[in-house]
Amino acid sequence: MRGHGALAVFRFLLVVLALLAYSHVYALEPVAVDANLDGLSLVGHAEFQRDPHNYDSLQQLDPFAWKPLTQADLYQGITRDGFWLRLTLHNPGADAQPWVLVDDTAWIDSMTVFVTAPIPWQQEVGDRLPFSSRALPSPLPAIMHSIAPGETQQVFVRLRSVSGDDMRLTLRLYQPAAFMAALQTYTAIYTTHLGVYITLGAIWLLFGIVLRQPTFITYAAFVTCTGFAWFNLRGLPAQHLAPDTSFWTNEGLGLLVSGALCLSFLFTRKALRLNSVAPILDRVALGFALANDVVAILCALRALPLDTLFLMYRFFNATAIINAYFAFVSWRRGTPHAIWLLIGWATFGLSALSVTWAWYGIKGGPPEINMIAPMTMTQSAALIEVLCFAISLALWIRTQQQERLAAEHSANTDGLTGLNNRKCVERRLDELIKQPSTPDTLWLGIVDIDFFKTVNDTYGHAAGDAVLRSFAKILRANSRQTDIVGRFGGEEFVLVLERIDREGAERMTNHLREAFEATPTEFEGQIIPHTLSLGLAAHAGETDSQRWFNRADAALYEAKHCGRNRVCIAGG
Repeated sequence: MRGHGALAVFRFLLVVLALLAYSHVYALEPVAVDANLDGLSLVGHAEFQRDPHNYDSLQQLDPFAWKPLTQADLYQGITRDGFWLRLTLHNPGADAQPWVLVDDTAWIDSMTVFVTAPIPWQQEVGDRLPFSSRALPSPLPAIMHSIAPGETQQVFVRLRSVSGDDMRLTLRLYQPAAFMAALQTYTAIYTTHLGVYITLGAIWLLFGIVLRQPTFITYAAFVTCTGFAWFNLRGLPAQHLAPDTSFWTNEGLGLLVSGALCLSFLFTRKALRLNSVAPILDRVALGFALANDVVAILCALRALPLDTLFLMYRFFNATAIINAYFAFVSWRRGTPHAIWLLIGWATFGLSALSVTWAWYGIKGGPPEINMIAPMTMTQSAALIEVLCFAISLALWIRTQQQERLAAEHSANTDGLTGLNNRKCVERRLDELIKQPSTPDTLWLGIVDIDFFKTVNDTYGHAAGDAVLRSFAKILRANSRQTDIVGRFGGEEFVLVLERIDREGAERMTNHLREAFEATPTEFEGQIIPHTLSLGLAAHAGETDSQRWFNRADAALYEAKHCGRNRVCIAGG
């Protein structure tokens, strides 16, 4: 009999312990539900337990597995396990008070709230439920209930992920008015964020079309796709774009992420000029782009399991490091604007790594990382990233403009003297004769250095080149900025004077002749004297520049015939 009595006492003690275990939450201070409730975190106010079996009822839970919810418990990493939380609510006032329980994570597949006492009640919400079917108009999982005056409620919350996802226990309690105000701010911030991406995309798309630059168009597509991926991750397409389907908050996110990855590699290849500076890396980048393109299509067709999407999210972080390496290689091999791509990719990559450290269970990480909003930090880093890319493209445009101007200058410049070459002078002459001008105010002068062959024969061709460069320097010094000066070939030069009368043209060209005669060329210790002959002709209304040139050339022939070292004017 004593044995039966001891067994009964033992069973009684077990029941008491079980009841104490289930009722332990009530030993925590109840959360007061009143009009001041404004985003109260459940940290320190609730307990939780991990549910690897994904039980459907409270009775199946281990009553001894509950433990206090702390800041370090908020981020549980990628898992298929369910999680339960429990807390007590109390209404100290004389009026009934509504309350809203909301999860900061938009992508939770299922959040179910159970009120077990005094009146049983439950409701479920999650990203698998279309926005139009939700009881509260919220992109975040949110459930509203009320508590009677003086009442105490026992509340349990079950969180589930269908295929394994980032599990966060970041739940908050609101009074409905405060929740709607917070929701408006939430929506405004991330809608504005999307607007920045769309604006950047539109600007660079316009640049790409106007400048016929496929790289700019690819960048515009990358920016826009990235912006919509972040918008989607915040749950907002369900509210603004597709309220009657849950596709975009689930499989559609994989399509956007994979598309952004594909476009990032295509953009990187062209912007960094990998095909010329690092052909092997160019092929690697192309392979990554094609692989992500295939994944994007398969995700859209739902031909891949949802787990693949989460692998793509992780690869999105790794992509930043890969592209940062590509940018570093390109920069080291002479691509100046690649430094901004390096800064952009590195900023996002380091931010993504810190989030990985905070979220995915790396032990020993600094606890302060868990005290910030990692998603917001990474999203801000992504915006900095695309702005750095925009700076890089702007520098690229400037570099290309400089290269184009340098090419044009090279195509129009005589390599020996730095003056305009024959092609450039002829084009300018054709342009000038089409413009209206007053008679005898536009003059063409043809210059020939006297006995230049003798200079070459006596002092050598290098000395002859020195004489040509010396004359070019004197010609520039004795002409105006509006004048056209150039080398026509050999020792023959051209001078075009605008808005000057006959007397001024004759005085200016004689001054040039005297300056050249008075400044012999010094070359390797030798003094080389020289003179020039010049034929001058006013524009007489010719529509063919060659006729004008022929009259000036005839005047030059006259100057040579009359003894050289002189200026002769066509028509006397």
